[in-house]
Amino acid sequence: MNTSMTSAAQSGEVDILFVIPWFGIGLTGGRFAALGAEFPFSMAMLLTNVEQNGFKAAMLDTNLEREPLAALEREIKRRRPKLLGITSYSATIANAEKIALKAKQVDDQLTVLLGGFHATAEPEQCLTDYDGFDYVVHGEGELALVDLMDRLLNHKPLTDAPNLAYRNGDEITVNPQGPIIEDLDLLPFPDIDSARFLRYEPTPPNYYSLPTIGLMASRGCPYKCTFCATHFQWNQTMRRMSRGLLVDWLEKFVTDWGIRDFRFFDDTFTIPKKEVVEFCEEVIRRGLKVHWNCYSRVDTIDRELAKLMKRAGCYHVKFGIEAGTQQSLDLIKKNITLQRAREAIHEVKSAGLETKASFILGIHEESLEQSRQTMNFALGLDLDYATFSIMMIFPGSEDYAQWKAAGRIPEGFKWDKPIYSSPNDLGVLKSLLKEAYRRFYLRPKFALGMLSSLARDPRCQFNRLTHLGRHLITPSPHQT
Repeated sequence: MNTSMTSAAQSGEVDILFVIPWFGIGLTGGRFAALGAEFPFSMAMLLTNVEQNGFKAAMLDTNLEREPLAALEREIKRRRPKLLGITSYSATIANAEKIALKAKQVDDQLTVLLGGFHATAEPEQCLTDYDGFDYVVHGEGELALVDLMDRLLNHKPLTDAPNLAYRNGDEITVNPQGPIIEDLDLLPFPDIDSARFLRYEPTPPNYYSLPTIGLMASRGCPYKCTFCATHFQWNQTMRRMSRGLLVDWLEKFVTDWGIRDFRFFDDTFTIPKKEVVEFCEEVIRRGLKVHWNCYSRVDTIDRELAKLMKRAGCYHVKFGIEAGTQQSLDLIKKNITLQRAREAIHEVKSAGLETKASFILGIHEESLEQSRQTMNFALGLDLDYATFSIMMIFPGSEDYAQWKAAGRIPEGFKWDKPIYSSPNDLGVLKSLLKEAYRRFYLRPKFALGMLSSLARDPRCQFNRLTHLGRHLITPSPHQT
């Protein structure tokens, strides 16, 4: 570390301040956090990686701030960063620009970098349509960001910087992506600020007990659902942390922070089956008393595996079923059947695990009757929880590529509102969305299931149900 960096560390100054934009419209943050916010695990790993490479870094999550821009101004004045690094989804890119413009009002010498899913999907558009961003890092960020910081802070050429998009006179230059991290075991264990960490509480029923944390043990997805952009973000390459190291991480969370509750954000945690078995058997062998939940697919799990997962502490499995008609499932290339969905829910439930599934209304050209069939299919499954949404078009997805090629994405669109797949039926679909939530969560069967869970674990389930009630009264931005 050079002298200036050491001085910066002593004074509280940093080389880069990472900022996470708030969800929602307007200039008020905090609403999302009040309903449930996840600790930014990936950003914490990115920050730790930067520091391990000799730079000083700090993080501001505006989802935890009632007045995010005022908090940003305070943090810039306190930390005096040379670089501001903003991560963004398409749903938060408009707020990311507000952050960038405000930051430059506070310090007109500040260089603003943008990364994340939207930056990866549309690096050129991020520089063409948004004035606040100076550089865009597209693709996997750990290696590329360290390289870019070295170039910017030491005044080195940018022409061959991997994963970089930048303005070159009146033109936008998008450099090709460099190497990815093939071995995820090389990623650093994230540094956790315990005081800030305790401010995070996820939406129910995504945790069993507090404190809790979500983490990601793999990158990429071998499936090609047309609405999803995950495979685009991770360079279409499937990589996994070794199961032994993953259990080491869980053990460290238990020992150092007393965290025994985990969520795996992997797109499909239950593949390949051999590695899931290895993970579960290692947790059992070490006698780790932990709770965890994960995402799965109905065609990657069975009763035998579910029973082993329960023995290893799993209590809850989430499925992306999405549609209640085979025609719509085929349209989005889900590559599953309705019958297999029924069977998988039954098998997982019979193993003693909670089940949750997501469903999408208004899939492309499907009729309103087909959307209603999706709602009814969800109501007919033996699910503990369900989420419903109206289909949107996300940059980086196959759907988006087709819409863009067909000229259906408005020129200069700023992503300050969603693009729905069926805009002409939007009012009816929103009514159907409310009906789906009302009918699912007001069913006698749901109430009986909650009473049963209260009898098994009164304190834990009461906390989850209380939080769930707040969540349903005021849905999150993702649901509206």
